[in-house]
Amino acid sequence: MSRAARYVSAETPQPQHRPPAESTGRGIASLWPFRYRAFTLLWTAGFISTVGSWMQTVAVGALVAGRAGDALLPVFTPIGLTLLWLSALLTLYTGWDYFRAGVRHLIDD
Repeated sequence: MSRAARYVSAETPQPQHRPPAESTGRGIASLWPFRYRAFTLLWTAGFISTVGSWMQTVAVGALVAGRAGDALLPVFTPIGLTLLWLSALLTLYTGWDYFRAGVRHLIDD
């Protein structure tokens, strides 16, 4: 008898498949997690972080291209600088928020 066969017996229950969710008229089921504040905050933070990373990546690529990028599209460098500053401001805002939360925890202790 193989090792796996020892742990699997005829009495092992088969997985139960749920029927498709029925519409209850309470909105889109995929948006239900947003009813919870913690999930909404976590999702929003992840979204802002992703947007900031995307802006920074595009900005650095535009700035690295330099004059070659400007030859292709004359506003390439200004777009890169603008996106870089926007991502920096986004980082400062979220960093300040983290700093305030940390200080609040230090004061409470």
